[in-house]
Amino acid sequence: MKNSKFDFTKVQSLSGSAQVSDVNSLFIIFIVPFFFFKKKSKSLFSQQHGSVYWKDGASDTMKNMPANRYLHYILESSFSVKDSPIWMDSSTSSECQNLEKAIGGPERLAEITGSRAYERFTGNQIAKIYKKYPQQYKDTERISLVSSFLATLFLGSYAAIDYSDGSGMNLLDIRRHVWSEKCLDACAPGLKEKLGNPMPSHAVLGTISPYLIERYGFNPDCKIVAFTGDNAGRFKLFYLAIISSNTPWDIFMM
Repeated sequence: MKNSKFDFTKVQSLSGSAQVSDVNSLFIIFIVPFFFFKKKSKSLFSQQHGSVYWKDGASDTMKNMPANRYLHYILESSFSVKDSPIWMDSSTSSECQNLEKAIGGPERLAEITGSRAYERFTGNQIAKIYKKYPQQYKDTERISLVSSFLATLFLGSYAAIDYSDGSGMNLLDIRRHVWSEKCLDACAPGLKEKLGNPMPSHAVLGTISPYLIERYGFNPDCKIVAFTGDNAGRFKLFYLAIISSNTPWDIFMM
């Protein structure tokens, strides 16, 4: 499906018949009930490959979020790209070809990142954003995956991309657990700074945001563990003997 986008301020059912209009509702309907039991730590997994583009100044906005305002109002001007590309987007064939050529072919790219170039993978989506919307890319101070975007909302500061979800970007050196400089340079300039350093999937990122503590009564000692993608998360669910539907729209708590 070419040019597939997802407005991250909206959550839709697979049928498209139901819609949650804002990020604040996402917390109220799906997330708050899981956290209201004073948990000491939490993690989450979500759709893979999608990317969110935080605008310059967004980090400062998150440091000063008044608890009497809805989250979507606070953050409505914090994104440089409104429509986030998601896993169904297959419009980046030329970017995939460019990446493989720059690295030395599909086999060499697979040696580094674990995969040949795929249209849905985030590095190629970022390359398209840079080529098509250079000013928006320039105005971006941080790029998150969907998983690290949600973790960022919990932390109130930018959350690291975990190794597992990061491996679905065609950017991570899977043996060294760092971003591949060659892959980054082939996609867009200054990309390393916009991604931040990747971290282990079990890493504790910090404690929950003061905004969420005050607004929803979350446990102030609750630790946020790195969020990850749905495929990796389902392996955890197998261990927990929980059965889920095989859709990329699911959001699960752990």
